[in-house]
Amino acid sequence: MSGRSAPGEATSRSGTSAASRSGRSTHGPLAACVALFVLAVTLRVVWFGVPERSPDEQLYSKYGRGIATEGLAWFPRTVAMYDDTLEFSYPWVHRVAFLSLVALSQIVTGRHDPVAGELLSCTASIAMVALAGVLAWNLLSPWCAVLAMLFLAVSPLDLALARRAWQDDVVAFATLLIAALLLKALSRPRERRWRIAFFVVSGVTLLIKESALIPFGLGVLALASDAWSRPRDLRRVVLPLAGGALVTGVGVGGVVALCGGLAPARALLAMTPAAWAPDDYLREYQTGGVGYYVTGLRILQPVPWLLGCVAALLALAGAPLLRGPWRTASGGRALRVLGAYVLIFLAVSCAYSSKNMRFLSPIYAPVAMLAASLVVSTLVWLRARVPSAAWRGGVALASGLLLFAAWSDARRFDHYFNQLQIQDLATPWFTKADARKL
Repeated sequence: MSGRSAPGEATSRSGTSAASRSGRSTHGPLAACVALFVLAVTLRVVWFGVPERSPDEQLYSKYGRGIATEGLAWFPRTVAMYDDTLEFSYPWVHRVAFLSLVALSQIVTGRHDPVAGELLSCTASIAMVALAGVLAWNLLSPWCAVLAMLFLAVSPLDLALARRAWQDDVVAFATLLIAALLLKALSRPRERRWRIAFFVVSGVTLLIKESALIPFGLGVLALASDAWSRPRDLRRVVLPLAGGALVTGVGVGGVVALCGGLAPARALLAMTPAAWAPDDYLREYQTGGVGYYVTGLRILQPVPWLLGCVAALLALAGAPLLRGPWRTASGGRALRVLGAYVLIFLAVSCAYSSKNMRFLSPIYAPVAMLAASLVVSTLVWLRARVPSAAWRGGVALASGLLLFAAWSDARRFDHYFNQLQIQDLATPWFTKADARKL
């Protein structure tokens, strides 16, 4: 018999070899992702406790107990009392989804204090780290997933939110899910289920925190633009716009119903400006210009945010550097969508009068994914242009620097939030703390 293999056998062995190499190539990043997920969980569990809770955390806990006891009937009763006496705290009806989740957490955990809300935030934070890794892995590359998870696992910003009974980590996870469904809908336009899921999840998220209106609005416009770019059928363009209007209308109608009707809703709306009027804390700690965020992010987590913002600009400019070795053809479009989202969200946040770094939570994960894409695509670009030995040295240097930056991020959290016991992500807390050290 001849020693040569039949053509089919050779092809089979070749395919098996390629699959084996592909499998081996993902073993390293997969192990790293698992380790980083464990790290993210560990840090959030070990650093879970807080010395004191803010007034709004206590308020959300109180409201959660009322909803857990009375159900949604709690809302019209509380709105009526607020209208009649003005002695009750603002009922936050438009955040019904968040308050209901707090009530659900109290029922599940058996806790009726702020710990139930803190556990909700911690769970949302961990879920966000995992979802960011899955998105980066599937859309970009396995090593992008590793870096994105690293940036989020040790983020002082997210670690601070993960142990507080605020909405910010819950809305961060929910808006990342909105972005994931949008990207899926854009990559598979013939499958309506992804568009339907996008609108359903967006409708719920809008009732967690009002900042979700930005990713939702941008998502609706992206769907309409994508529909126009393909068959240029006006009917297809109108559908996502109509869906956006329908979701918004249902949300507004639901809030009005929870107020007890149109008249109580109007009365509550009329008193809202007084309830939200600036107080001393807002004036001293939550106001400022663009420098408010530039300074705060520089102090707490400079490397990922600098890389992420640069990557967002490059993605929108269509820079060849970010074309990278992405796993799917839609990877580049995903970066453009995330880049536009990050830059627009930052612009709106800087223009808004009230500022706090926790208000940026809806873009924590997109910034981490963009930063990871810039690192990976730069290393790939260098690989084709420098000798192998120099490239390996560059990878080792970049890895060392990124690990040092991650270690520094974790240390910053421990310093500011555990040792100094800073209670909020307001920039003046950190500038004053640093000034005292000088």
